[in-house]
Amino acid sequence: MTRTQSPPDLDQRSNAISRAKDRLGITVPDSMIEAAEKLTAQKVKVKGLPADYFFLLLEDEIVYACIRAAINGRCARCV
Repeated sequence: MTRTQSPPDLDQRSNAISRAKDRLGITVPDSMIEAAEKLTAQKVKVKGLPADYFFLLLEDEIVYACIRAAINGRCARCV
């Protein structure tokens, strides 16, 4: 999250995180959310996607990050 995000962006971020948590049924560690945000920003940039796509993609990236962490044994909460 950047310091320049406006309140609507923060609402969209919170909504994406909440939806991911609901899908997973766990509390996602902040470090995993931050990593997912960095990966999402990179994907949006590399693929040339519109900026508003970031929050749609963020939800999935949080879920995928937790699944990868559980498979690799890096996150006890994600199991």
